[in-house]
Amino acid sequence: MNELKLPQSFMGTQLFLENNTLVIIGQRYRENTGTARFLDTNARTTIIIFDVSDVTKPKFLALKDLPGNYHDARLSNGKITLVQQLSTNR
Repeated sequence: MNELKLPQSFMGTQLFLENNTLVIIGQRYRENTGTARFLDTNARTTIIIFDVSDVTKPKFLALKDLPGNYHDARLSNGKITLVQQLSTNR
């Protein structure tokens, strides 16, 4: 069995498998960039997609990195609805 390589500090919380496509959704944090911004972009929602038609050799397809905290997701009719929150710095 092969290992899937995931980004450092990634905390996967939800998996979807449909039509030989594995979607892993989770959250990670990046180091503070040192620049004060109105929006807190250090918390990231990360979506990782693999083709698993050959389960012995999963193929990486895409990584989407979005600003904000991950809350929940649903898969319906082949589409994922994502709920996340983007906080402000005070």
